[in-house]
Formats: sequence, structure tokens, C-alpha cells
Amino acid sequence: MFLTGTNVVYNVALTIADRYEDIDRLLYAVRFTSHRSTSATVTVVFSCDLAVRKSKKLLVTCYKLEKYIPLDTRENKELVKLEDQIENNSPVFLAAGFFQINRSNLLQLLNAVTTYFIIVLQLTIQIGLSLLNH
Repeated sequence: MFLTGTNVVYNVALTIADRYEDIDRLLYAVRFTSHRSTSATVTVVFSCDLAVRKSKKLLVTCYKLEKYIPLDTRENKELVKLEDQIENNSPVFLAAGFFQINRSNLLQLLNAVTTYFIIVLQLTIQIGLSLLNH
């Protein structure tokens, strides 16, 4: 999803050295690409979090329904089976097995991406200016 910092810095520095007047167009392209990647990530995170929340809500609804259904009925037995299925098979979304995907991770991800782009931009400007001076 993201290019390595070295490739980005190198490509942007060459572009700045070749066409200093096209910096606005270049920055627009970088912003557009990062916006598309970020919006796709946000969509995936919210979808995963929504699935987990809905399964928990369904389990709570089953518990509430169980209070109103007589114990020895077929409906109660099926409701208990559904509760067991939801408890044992509730969705968990992991990012490569390292951490669970939920809304709280979204701010951490955005923080990391923003820091990454600030560092790349600073290095790009520094390298571009040093190439222009030589």
C-alpha cells in the first residue's frame, strides 16, 4: 500500500531537480494518492469494527430474549444453541496476526502515516534543495 521512504524521496528529489516549477502538481498527486489509501483503510477498519459490534449486539439480544421464552421449549433450546455459536465463533479481525483491527487503532494508524509523510516531505525538500544548489 505504501512505497518505501527511500523510493519516494529519490523520485520526488529527481522530479524537483528536473522541474522545480511543477512542485504544486507533484504535491497534489502525493496528497491524492495518500487520500485514496487512507480512505480505503478507514473503510476496512470501520467495516471490521462494525461486524464485531453487531455480533456482540446480537448476543445481548439473545440473552434478553431468553428471559421471555419458557425454559423447556424448542425455541429456548435453539436460542441457547445460537448463543453458543455466537460466543464461540464471534468475529475477530487481525492485522497479520499482530493486533486486532478496531476503531481505536485508526488514530494510531493515522498518526503513523502522518509522521511518515512529514519525514518524507522534510527529506525530499532537503534533498531537492541540495540538488538545486549543486
